[in-house]
Amino acid sequence: TAWEKGFHRELQTFVRFGPDIPSGLCVLLIENLSSSLYVDRYELASLQENSGTQVLLNSEVDLEAPAYSSSGFSLLVYPVISDTCSGCFVASFPIHARYHRPSSVGKKHVLINIDGPRLLVTFETGLLPWNNSEYLKTMVQCSAQNNSLCHWMEIAYKQEVLSLQIPVGDEHGLCIVCTGTLLVIVLCSGLLGRVIWRNVQFQL
Repeated sequence: TAWEKGFHRELQTFVRFGPDIPSGLCVLLIENLSSSLYVDRYELASLQENSGTQVLLNSEVDLEAPAYSSSGFSLLVYPVISDTCSGCFVASFPIHARYHRPSSVGKKHVLINIDGPRLLVTFETGLLPWNNSEYLKTMVQCSAQNNSLCHWMEIAYKQEVLSLQIPVGDEHGLCIVCTGTLLVIVLCSGLLGRVIWRNVQFQL
């Protein structure tokens, strides 16, 4: 679920196993986000302290770059056991939309899709009790605090694609905006210069 509106959202993921989940079960979500989105590393650090959700980035993220000069990236998200849902894990972290190029055809919004994450499970021992060839097994970092690699098993599930509508500028208004901005700069510079000149004369 992506909460709120505008460029700044909250991405929440609920994983329901049922009330009879095995003891010591650990869950990992691998989120693949497109170049249209980014996360703030400092927000993620604060999130881990306050809610317990652990999120690891696989690379540096430029917070200022627009969508057309950025690349996608992935996150390792370690959910926590839900306090309100028996047999559920929950993860929540802030995401932000990047600015897109102004539209030349009058579009007011651009659609951003967020694919469902990969779902992996293991146990606190780091060993999988199952021996089923149907499931993909891989080695991934055990947790945000533990850099060791653990055996994880990927579980297939029905994925839902989220879509965000982000406002974009109108390219046809570029000349008007630039002209207006230039006039304001010239006017403010003139007024500021006049005040400085008067103060200099008064001091002399």
